[in-house]
Amino acid sequence: MRGILRLDQEQDQAVGAGKDAVSIEVTPREQLFLTTLQLGSQNEQVTVAVDTGSEYLWVMNDNVVCENGANCQAQGTFASGNSETFSRDEERGAFKVAYISGKKTEGAWGKDDVRAGNAVVHDFKFGIAESTSAKMGILGLNFPRKDEGYSFTQQLRDQGVIQRNAYSVFLNSKKQAGSILFGAVDHGKYEGGLVTVPVTYEEEMPRVKVNGRIDVNYNGHSVDAGNEVGYIFDTGSTRSRLPSSYMDTLKQVLNGWYDETWKGISFDSCSQLDSLVFYVNFYGKTITIPAKSLDYGKQGDRCLLQLNFNTPEKDLFIMGMDILRSVYFLVDLDDREIQVAQAKYDGGENIEVFQPAGLERLASYNKDVKKAVEQSNSGAALVSPYKLMITSLILFGLL
Repeated sequence: MRGILRLDQEQDQAVGAGKDAVSIEVTPREQLFLTTLQLGSQNEQVTVAVDTGSEYLWVMNDNVVCENGANCQAQGTFASGNSETFSRDEERGAFKVAYISGKKTEGAWGKDDVRAGNAVVHDFKFGIAESTSAKMGILGLNFPRKDEGYSFTQQLRDQGVIQRNAYSVFLNSKKQAGSILFGAVDHGKYEGGLVTVPVTYEEEMPRVKVNGRIDVNYNGHSVDAGNEVGYIFDTGSTRSRLPSSYMDTLKQVLNGWYDETWKGISFDSCSQLDSLVFYVNFYGKTITIPAKSLDYGKQGDRCLLQLNFNTPEKDLFIMGMDILRSVYFLVDLDDREIQVAQAKYDGGENIEVFQPAGLERLASYNKDVKKAVEQSNSGAALVSPYKLMITSLILFGLL
């Protein structure tokens, strides 16, 4: 394994100077996961939400107009006129973005140096908000619709900072800081094996969307096995959005009702959640989501489990921060697939850098396959001829 680049703002390093991975801390605040970036020649600090459901970076201009009472300057602004390396991107025209929440932002496109820790991406394209109804800017990590220099992960790879256009996400348990690793995986942050899941890729609206099925279990019994549907992995959504059939199930098992005002299931006692577990299945990999790892709390003399629901006709289902805290996942933007595992909160650190495109993403995978073949040849392990043939083909790159 080669080196890992830490959050160290003492000195900047030239692009491609032997850097293999970039680690940024994400902190739960304002019901989102936030990180701090530095922009331009003056290294102006701005705090943004890290969002796998968005594709752009955008920040607040120093004279941004805050709409609808939003305090949009509290997380830092960028004075582009003070940066010697900034240039306006006139070819792209106006910057405009709108979200499911109803928040909108308008401004201009620009290019400048962006630092995450002591990694720097030069001439990175991002939006500069001149008016917004949002509280903070966003670092989008979704698939870019076009290769135009605004995918942060891709620019890290293209400028030689990391080896592969891929990243991994660890959100950690409630109220704890997590991390994003660009160009690497942390084997200490999950338990069991990583399972590869293809992304349901849509050219017009590419998203980190995969098929999964949720089994609701109460008092040790499955009460709703659910259907397999497409879920968007969205760290920019505070709460998940599930098929409406689960709302009916939860109302029944908790003997409650859905509170439209507070968006959740209202029921007698929070102790009931001790018996409620969600099992999420991805291609045979099961992730355990205890109900008490989701967002819940007292509401007067009752308890409220906060979840959003959608009808199948709307076909927009989301796994947000609440569920993703229990999932360790990596996203490969070139291969259009993700890998998932059960998050592990006390496993320490075991970093492995991704190999470049054209090679197996993780070198340790090839080592494991080679070991299995050697054990089989020595008689140390019993492997069927068919499985051995498949394993050998994978090892030598023929599958």
